[in-house]
Amino acid sequence: MTRSRYSIMVTEYGSDHAVELMRVGSNPQAIVEGLRKKTLKIKRSLYDARARQVKVIPRYTFISIVDHEAS
Repeated sequence: MTRSRYSIMVTEYGSDHAVELMRVGSNPQAIVEGLRKKTLKIKRSLYDARARQVKVIPRYTFISIVDHEAS
């Protein structure tokens, strides 16, 4: 069993705590760049569908990389 060197910690929009999303063994920078592109679409209209407004927000408000070999 190989040991993962990096952990990717994220905080989702609307959450107040960070969780470990995944562990990777090699450079996680490409994965982090992809996570920053993830978005959520919020559609708002209570009564009239024609007046619907769409707001696009980032899915993750905080992304960090933890290096287990550095500690």
